[in-house]
Amino acid sequence: MQALEHQRLVGGARALVAAGAIAPSAEGDEALLAAHHRLANRDMALERELLAALDEWHVDPTRVRVLKGVAIAHLDETDAARRSFIDVDLLVAASDIEAVVHRAVERGAVRSYPEPRPGFDRRFGKGVNLVRPSGFALDLHRSLALGPFGLAIEPADLLASSEAFELGGTRLLALGRRHRWLHACYHAALGSAVPPLVSLRDVVLTMPRDGAELSAALDLARAWRGEAVVAEAVRLAVRTLRLDVADPRWTHVVAWIDGARPTEREQRWLEVYRGVRTTPLQTLYGIEAVAGVRPRLAYAGAVLAPRAVGLDPNRRRRWSRALTAVRRRVAPR
Repeated sequence: MQALEHQRLVGGARALVAAGAIAPSAEGDEALLAAHHRLANRDMALERELLAALDEWHVDPTRVRVLKGVAIAHLDETDAARRSFIDVDLLVAASDIEAVVHRAVERGAVRSYPEPRPGFDRRFGKGVNLVRPSGFALDLHRSLALGPFGLAIEPADLLASSEAFELGGTRLLALGRRHRWLHACYHAALGSAVPPLVSLRDVVLTMPRDGAELSAALDLARAWRGEAVVAEAVRLAVRTLRLDVADPRWTHVVAWIDGARPTEREQRWLEVYRGVRTTPLQTLYGIEAVAGVRPRLAYAGAVLAPRAVGLDPNRRRRWSRALTAVRRRVAPR
């Protein structure tokens, strides 16, 4: 039960019991049902928080995309009750993020981390984590990942397509399917040292349905310099979930993976994500992904010498150690 809850697979286990694929004891079935009810109640509370936040913050619904668990539960699962989640993620237009954060803070939300320098959220940030007065967390995203891979994404691309679903009588927009698949790949490959099974399952659920859809998704991945991320995520899903790659639905994806040749830069970027969730090196390598001399200088100044009021002194010391490490790596021998 602890493993199922940790991996957010309680709803899936309940579906297997209902289908007769597994037969727990009466005591086990009762425990599973109780856990499913508890998690479903939490999920619905989070969905209510999402609707309340959109209303309170006066967000233009056409400039917002619901991400990850909520969107996948309602668009990609056969039953939304199968997909549990632990927070709510929203993508907002980069030009809107400062105003939305300001309104959220006015309404009592608290930022988990201060902005390193004014304008950083809008120009370079992955997003802003906000804790609402209710205690629930809501992540506002500008991009899909920290570090170089997130900075290489053009934020306007993320709003270029959408797919609608209804929640509590309200029409909401999620990313279009190919964007959802790419986000699932980025989250699985870059989000944690060992991706949870639910993240790998998301890669499978949102997978392109045919060659044309795959081609469109990969065009985006190339533009974002993220082919290495997609290849890593699919390989992780195939290996960990023991997928039957002989299944005709996988033919076009496996054929691409077999021939994928990510660039040397992408492979170098990917190395700084391996084994840990986040490191200063991920942020420092982001300098390579920022286009233009002045934006690079602005980004480097913000991450190497942040001026945020209330920035954790320990975080300052970590940046100092990271900068020293980078200088040693690039110093002439």
